[in-house]
Amino acid sequence: MDIQKKIKGLLLRALLLIAFVIAATLFINLPLFDDPLHPELVSLSSPGPVSMDDNTYPLVHGFSAAEDKDANAVGLAIVRKIRERHQQGEETPISAEEMSGLLGGTDLDEEWRSIVQSVYCNSRLEIDCAGTLIAEIESLDFDQSRVRILLERYEQILQAPRFQENEEVDSSTLWPDYGLLMHVSRVRLANSFQHDTTEHFLAKVDEDLHFWRIMLRDGQSMIAKMVALAGFRNNLEFLSAFMRLRDLDSNEIQSIRDLLRPLTSDELDIGESFLAEIRMSLLSDNPLFVILGDYSGTTKLFLQERATLNEYYLKMVTPLVLRAALSAGEFYDQKGYDKLGYHFRVFPPPLFNVGGKLALQRMSSEYNLQDYISRMHDVNGRVALVLLQAEIEERPDLGIEDILQSTAYRNPYTDKAMSYDSSANTIGFECLTESPTDVCSVRIGRNEH
Repeated sequence: MDIQKKIKGLLLRALLLIAFVIAATLFINLPLFDDPLHPELVSLSSPGPVSMDDNTYPLVHGFSAAEDKDANAVGLAIVRKIRERHQQGEETPISAEEMSGLLGGTDLDEEWRSIVQSVYCNSRLEIDCAGTLIAEIESLDFDQSRVRILLERYEQILQAPRFQENEEVDSSTLWPDYGLLMHVSRVRLANSFQHDTTEHFLAKVDEDLHFWRIMLRDGQSMIAKMVALAGFRNNLEFLSAFMRLRDLDSNEIQSIRDLLRPLTSDELDIGESFLAEIRMSLLSDNPLFVILGDYSGTTKLFLQERATLNEYYLKMVTPLVLRAALSAGEFYDQKGYDKLGYHFRVFPPPLFNVGGKLALQRMSSEYNLQDYISRMHDVNGRVALVLLQAEIEERPDLGIEDILQSTAYRNPYTDKAMSYDSSANTIGFECLTESPTDVCSVRIGRNEH
């Protein structure tokens, strides 16, 4: 009996202790005790003024407008309405219905895009999207008014001196139709490939590369950066296909070499995009939901919103910004391609903001935010691959393996020779992204067995 009483006494004390810890944890996680927002986050939550004068952003926003609309005027109206709604404190600046009214309709481009399905090919995952589109492009009627006006608008975009996004946006703001923008870019180059001289085709590629570089350098949002990167990667594919499918002389190959420059540090560094993403989150009604996704009601009871935002900024965003500034070699050597770790002390567990810390730990294990940086370096490595392809084309007297060993164009991460797959007729290197389906290879014209 004495032993049973002692056990009951110990259990009662344990239950009382657990109840006390839970009560204390609930108490110290009342909103009253939340941390002040980090000064840098306070600064980020105030969007800066962005002029739309001589800015291609409005035209990009209105790019998908109906044929009888002035695309730039539509884009300006969209930006103006977004700003008005933001100033009124409304989270959803423009509904899908309102956007359709401004643009003059929806799904205006489904008909012509259904004819050239290869515009949807993802050059990050496929090795020859350009070649497929080039073979398919003859089926598209370029006299069709919709296709013609989109190409005219795209030419206008290429002439604009700058691309600067409106900052008064939150997580609910509708983006420009960047997919359509890329599709028209690829259709333009595929048509030029089939019908223009080498000089004119390369001039169009050069214009395209210039625009994507501006967008990479001056765009802030992650989506704008990734769209520009995809556009740049598509252009590399077209140049690779051009060398593979055409008989070029040394002067023409040199002209291709002259177009191919690695991304500069300003174009490569996407650190500002991680800051822009958190700014958009802060301007949303529920920034933690935007950042973390759904989290349980129990977690909310033990979560401090501002403390979690501060922790996210200091422990996740800041390291990503630092990683983004590294060169390819530094990024590889410092294992910047690894997932961000978030240490949660199990014992003794932290009582203050324990819910926020658990949510951040879950997020760090599920999200691959570092992959955005890896993609930048992977695409920059593709520049070296296309330059290496040009060298192989220029030196038919030498074996491919011999060129791979002697060339200056090497694996961007290890400085070892690029790999060569004679059966697939490709040269490449291993991508650094977590995704096993990403491709860092180009197909070449020569084959050796």
